[in-house]
Amino acid sequence: QDDLIAAYSEDSVQKAVEKLQDKFRKNRDLPRAKYTRMLAEALLAPQRKILPRWGFEPPPKGVMQMHQAFTPYDDDEDVQLKITILNGLIGLDMAWLQES
Repeated sequence: QDDLIAAYSEDSVQKAVEKLQDKFRKNRDLPRAKYTRMLAEALLAPQRKILPRWGFEPPPKGVMQMHQAFTPYDDDEDVQLKITILNGLIGLDMAWLQES
């Protein structure tokens, strides 16, 4: 999780996420589910670097493998905190929708 937090915090990733969010702010008719699909494309580059480092396949399969690997730790406070941080960095918390 720490590697993903670092990667998703990089300027290039944040700019890509912000660009995607702007697209959704400007067109409120776009379904939120489409944000998730488009976000997956924006996160491919950092995920391709990090997931194999930890024994997971490249995305998208590696993302699912990672989620499954963390399932036993769903009650761990540290894991949950990092999930909250990750979701905030990539906009899955949808807080950016309320900002506009």
